[in-house]
Amino acid sequence: MRFMAYFNSGVSCTLELQKLVPLLKKAYGDSMRTVLHVGPETCSVVSQLLKEEDTEAWGVEPYELDDADGNCRSLVHKGIVRVADIKFPLPYKAKSFSLVIVSDAVDYLSPRYLNKTVPELARVSSDGLVILSGYPGHQRAKVAEVSKFGRPSPSPSEIYNIAKRAAGRDNVLRRRFRTPPPYSSMATRDLHYASKKFAASTSSLASRLLLSLLCLVSLFLCFSLFRDNTEPPSLTYSAVSEKSNSKCNYSDGRWIYDPTVRSPLRYDHTCKEIFKGWNCIASNKSNAIDILKWRWKPYGCDLPPFDPLRFLENFRDTNIGFVGDSLNRNMFVSLFCALKQASTEVKKWRPVGADRGFTFLKYNLTIAYHRTNLLARYGRWSAGSNGGKLESLGYKEGYRIDVDLPEGTWAEAPSFHDILILNTGHWWWAPSKFDPVKSPMLFFEKGLPVTPPVAPDAGLDMVLGHMVSYVEKNARPSAILFFRTQSPRHFEGGDWDQGGSCPRLQPLMPQEVEQLFSLKNKGTNVETRLVNQHLHKALKGSNFHILDITQMSEFRADAHPSTAGGKRHDDCMHWCLPGLTDTWNDLFIAHLNTIKVRN
Repeated sequence: MRFMAYFNSGVSCTLELQKLVPLLKKAYGDSMRTVLHVGPETCSVVSQLLKEEDTEAWGVEPYELDDADGNCRSLVHKGIVRVADIKFPLPYKAKSFSLVIVSDAVDYLSPRYLNKTVPELARVSSDGLVILSGYPGHQRAKVAEVSKFGRPSPSPSEIYNIAKRAAGRDNVLRRRFRTPPPYSSMATRDLHYASKKFAASTSSLASRLLLSLLCLVSLFLCFSLFRDNTEPPSLTYSAVSEKSNSKCNYSDGRWIYDPTVRSPLRYDHTCKEIFKGWNCIASNKSNAIDILKWRWKPYGCDLPPFDPLRFLENFRDTNIGFVGDSLNRNMFVSLFCALKQASTEVKKWRPVGADRGFTFLKYNLTIAYHRTNLLARYGRWSAGSNGGKLESLGYKEGYRIDVDLPEGTWAEAPSFHDILILNTGHWWWAPSKFDPVKSPMLFFEKGLPVTPPVAPDAGLDMVLGHMVSYVEKNARPSAILFFRTQSPRHFEGGDWDQGGSCPRLQPLMPQEVEQLFSLKNKGTNVETRLVNQHLHKALKGSNFHILDITQMSEFRADAHPSTAGGKRHDDCMHWCLPGLTDTWNDLFIAHLNTIKVRN
């Protein structure tokens, strides 16, 4: 274990780090191939590292980039630098970088967060981790602002002990550094801990120069995670599960950035079934390729991209139906385009009222999309001349929703398909579609109006109850039934018809997700979690499997067509293709495989 501590007053470590780069390059050699810098002014550090020969660099800025210059904005736009709270898991897979350098970023972390953050920094490094930290009082104003939390700077021993546990390879580490690097001579002979106070009046010129290079602050901590015969870090997405997939909660995880992705993995923008407004690559959306560089990593296991050819082989003689609104079509198109890459012998037709359908002839596998906004049958209603219950209450027009009757577009789908994926939700909280005054939703049951009239959320409960029962009664004996949870919208600054937009170029951080979707905030996109409450209530005790795509999707404010959707307003509801719904299908097929094995 390599650890050194120096005590002295000084300035920001990040500012001095740029002087350290030549020394680090000499000390770490090949380990400077892929470097992650974490700390303020990361744009400057990354820019310098990128100038080094044979060095690729990325950065994490733990504070807001309020006054970013053009170069920094460009690095953020390209996904090289991102703003992230390091108290949360980093969005990178294990050993993504050969070396991780941290400066001015751990000073105000409590022991609780240090125990999480330092091992997390070690996790993403294959060869080494360097931490530079200093007195809070001597750091630049931007960093000093966090002193309002009233936490003292962590002691060297706290960081050292945590780092030691994170590495867990003391004997190997000491053996690796039998010949110390040039800047370690100030440490004690054991190289475990060195602490020396220096006074300017007694320091030699050499000592002062060395200290300036080692960041003139309270602490310089450097420890390496070298392993004997270490393999180069892999940035590719692993398909090997860490735990049994049958017990994995695929929906609980984080997004990890994979910079090695250069093009779509399974199909590209030339797939003709992609709706023009969703084809972000063809529409030249600025981050269309970057969207594909993010991979969903469940905690405790992996969610591998599904193999289209294997899927076709495993599900021969199978009919799969997507029933729902345009977001289910988004998912249907994603699946079709992936399968079309593996098998081009396709027959286009519209089975049992489907809006679109295809059969892969070699495998006799059919997938179809049945469009229905509410699941239940609905249409325009106007007051009759003979009067009635609704007329007596003053209703003149609206929309009639028969809560116990499925819409004709999918009424026969349960008896035809072996696998069904249902969804509903977006149209239930759509005042522009169903104006509560001018064109309210009027619910009917057994052909009679429900009186007194109920609100849309109560009507949704009625529809869900009837439709779940209808599917279970009419489905094939061995059918596999899924209900997909709500797909989140990401309008900021107002709804779609109020100038709302979704300009983000990177996934949201956890705290940003809560700000946008918390029920307490009652924001523009609040219907996401409201709909899910109704879904879970209705599906309890049913034969349906819940396909929970909500949590993973709430992060992806960057993955909508936005201004590239070709509409008069930003499309912050649908998803770019290729894009996020590819991961929905990975999740869907992972559940299918688990169910198949179980059966």
